[in-house]
Amino acid sequence: MRACIYARVSTDEQTTTNQLTELKTIVSDRGWQLVKIYEDQGVSGAKGRDKRSGFDQLWQDMSNDVWDILVIWDSTRLSRSLLHLLSFINDLNEADKKIYIAQSNLDTSTPAGKMMVSVLGAFGEYERGMISERIKAGLKRTRTEGTRLGRPRLAMDQDTRQTIHDIYTAGHTIAHIVRTTGITRRRIDVELGRA
Repeated sequence: MRACIYARVSTDEQTTTNQLTELKTIVSDRGWQLVKIYEDQGVSGAKGRDKRSGFDQLWQDMSNDVWDILVIWDSTRLSRSLLHLLSFINDLNEADKKIYIAQSNLDTSTPAGKMMVSVLGAFGEYERGMISERIKAGLKRTRTEGTRLGRPRLAMDQDTRQTIHDIYTAGHTIAHIVRTTGITRRRIDVELGRA
């Protein structure tokens, strides 16, 4: 099996040497062929892949079938966000790639490892659901407190109404009226009896 290693440390004062030593031993002991090592030095796991060149290259090579199994020290090396981690694992599964996490002894090439990834996925779905419920509860509370949601309405006094009608009767488009007055198309349509 073609293996790759990913190592990451958060600060420039730290080094990936300890991770790499341990991970190379794991690859060798399992009889895998080490084809590539990816590293990110001094980059937080909370950063997206666009800020982590090693991780970005790892993801691209996954799509290009460069390796079969990814070997990492800990899941936090991939991401500090459960949602980002689950997104990566989902792409990993779709590409039919495996992952070995040394600290957890999690190997998705085994049935037990596949089951653990499924459990992680279930927790991710639960977390997304809880976030959605919290947002809905916050919006409901805001409405009951009388706060109007959305963009604030511009006051439309009699002069503005007259301007809208004057511009429209002069033959200008609704888009021109919107640009001139700053009033939304919907409100102009209502004012002109077009809605």
